[in-house]
Amino acid sequence: MFSILNEIKEYINISGIPFNNISINYSYFPPHYNQAILNHLRKLTGNNYDFGSAEYTLSFDKNGSIYLMIHDFHNKTNLCIANTRLNLEENIRITQVPEVDIIEEASALKLLDNERMLIRQMINTNYSNLSRLDRVKLENNIINTLILPKIRESIKNGEDIVEKALYNHELGTSVEKIIPYIDYLNDYYMEDLRLEEEENKMKGIYFNEPDSDAIIRRNPGKGSPQNKERNNPIIPANDRIDVLNSYHYIYRDFAYNDNNKEIKYINYLYRLSDNQFLLVMEPYNGTKYTKMAIIESGYIEQEQFNDLVRHYLELSYYDFDLSGNTIKTSHTSLETYEEIMDYAISGTNSKVTNVYFKDKMKRIKKL
Repeated sequence: MFSILNEIKEYINISGIPFNNISINYSYFPPHYNQAILNHLRKLTGNNYDFGSAEYTLSFDKNGSIYLMIHDFHNKTNLCIANTRLNLEENIRITQVPEVDIIEEASALKLLDNERMLIRQMINTNYSNLSRLDRVKLENNIINTLILPKIRESIKNGEDIVEKALYNHELGTSVEKIIPYIDYLNDYYMEDLRLEEEENKMKGIYFNEPDSDAIIRRNPGKGSPQNKERNNPIIPANDRIDVLNSYHYIYRDFAYNDNNKEIKYINYLYRLSDNQFLLVMEPYNGTKYTKMAIIESGYIEQEQFNDLVRHYLELSYYDFDLSGNTIKTSHTSLETYEEIMDYAISGTNSKVTNVYFKDKMKRIKKL
């Protein structure tokens, strides 16, 4: 079955995401999908006949599972749409509903459009004295009590209600609207980074990305290694940048290539000792490796920093690994990332459990 959440997660796994959460207007989702969500929300709110939230929040749990959070009008009831059991950091009470239930109910509601119009016409004619709210309540009560249960019974008996309603097309159309919106937010965040760098008189570093390392974000190719399911959540770019900004750096600048103007890396130079520096090349895309290089020198000028960044980013993964003074590390969790960066920069964090990283970092530092 087509899944909005799975499609968005696959795209984010390819492109990365700079945010902890994304607020998305309900209008990006199909109308019957919204109605199904609202029906579940109304079951939870009881006497408070909620008209629903104008925005949903797209997030990831501690295990990297995607979910859609919906709050009621009073922001007290938390409904989560997800495809797996969630592991949330926040200590909040939620009611979780499988996305398949929402999609099947949305498909059923679509099939009932003609009946709904007839019921609405009957109510407007015979109960014109009722308030608009009471007419909406009556309409939904008739649908939910007398008609919808029959379709739910058909689903239990094996009928493919989604196919019958041709609902996959509407779900796909919704994804086609949401993905450009995620791209827009990405571009907006990148522009903020550029403005911040300009205020610090940093202009960006151009480099030619190796063909084997290039990722086309807006049109991902099938079969790419980046399409594989991640075992860990993507750490948002803003969280990783906050960690790197927390240490005193000599230089900082972003890097982007000649083929497109998207920021590819945020680069930092840290002084480790009188004659040693650490160059950190942090990918904007949370699915790529953090690259580091130990530089032996007493002093590094701004232009030398730019040349170093360009040199190491233009190396293929293979040549980068053979350099002798380089190391790269993947992103697993924010906590692990903080420990690794602390060990690389300060050399004092004893919590790092990655033996390979510790041993190689010691070796390239020549400790």
